[in-house]
Amino acid sequence: FVFSAKNDEQRSLTIKTGSNSKAHYESIAIIKPTQEQIAAFPGSFYCDELLTTYFSTVENNPLFLRTNNRRKEELAPTIRDEFVPSDRPTTDEGRVFRFSVFDEGRATKLRVRLWRSDAIFERVGDHTTSR
Repeated sequence: FVFSAKNDEQRSLTIKTGSNSKAHYESIAIIKPTQEQIAAFPGSFYCDELLTTYFSTVENNPLFLRTNNRRKEELAPTIRDEFVPSDRPTTDEGRVFRFSVFDEGRATKLRVRLWRSDAIFERVGDHTTSR
C-alpha cells in the first residue's frame, strides 16, 4: 500500500500486487450544494424502459424525489450532481441518483443506479412543486 497526500483534501492510495498490477484510488470531496446549485434539479423525468416518472422538488433547500404516486423521499448529496436517499442504510448498495446538468443550468437527464443496473430518465417537464 502506498498512501500519498498533496494537501488536506487530496489524498490517494495505490495498492500494488504481484505481476506489476496496481489499483489507484483518489479521495473525493463530499459536497453541500448551494440553493442556487440545487435549483438545477427540480423537474419531471421519465424512463420509457421502466414506464416510470420521477418528480424532483426542492423544499427548504433539501432535494426530494418521488416516483409516480409513491411517497417522496429526501435526498442527500454525495459528489457533484449525485444524491442518495438520506435515510439509506450504510450497508445499502442500492439507488444512486445522478443528474446531468446541461441546458441553461437545468438538469436534462437523471441516471438512476438500481442495484448495479442503470436507467436513464429524460426531463419531460418543469414540475417544481410538491404533491
